Amino acid sequence: INNDLSAQLAGKAAQIQELKDNEEILTESLNALKLSFEEKESESQKDGESEKRRVKELEEKLAGLEKRCAASEDNGNEMVAVLQKKLDSVNIKLKKREEQLESSK
Repeated sequence: INNDLSAQLAGKAAQIQELKDNEEILTESLNALKLSFEEKESESQKDGESEKRRVKELEEKLAGLEKRCAASEDNGNEMVAVLQKKLDSVNIKLKKREEQLESSK
């Protein structure tokens, strides 16, 4: 049971980290696109409009990812608390069982 709880906890932590990594990648891409947009805007208004749409799309994707990351983090924290309680309960039962075995010797 402890291994299952630990595996679930590790899985959730990995998911949260993956979302954070994706958020960083999108943020870097967004910043690069913003810089690119500023350079191209001076060259051509037509090209600039296309970049504006792309930046807006990426900003919307980033906002969605930030919401998902926050929700996942909240869910992860809740799951950690639940799993910790289960783990504590299992450890208490295990300790009682060990004490029973010791006293029966």
